[in-house]
Amino acid sequence: MLDLNLPKLDGREVLALIKEDSALKTIPTVVLTASEAEADIVNSYQLHANCYLTKPVHLDDFEILVIEDQ
Repeated sequence: MLDLNLPKLDGREVLALIKEDSALKTIPTVVLTASEAEADIVNSYQLHANCYLTKPVHLDDFEILVIEDQ
C-alpha cells in the first residue's frame, strides 16, 4: 500500500522507483490516498499501480472499503 502524499519522497516517485526495479516491480502496489484527482489516478496507473483507492474520511466508510475489496 502506498500513499501519494509522503513526507520526504512523493508517492508517485516511490511508485516509479518500485516499478523500475526488476526485483520489486512484480510486487502488487495499491495506491491508497485522499486524492480523487483524475490526474493522480491516471498517473498512478501509467506508473503501473495495480489498484487505486481513495481514502474515506470516516472510519465506517474505510471499513466498508477494506471489507468490500477483500
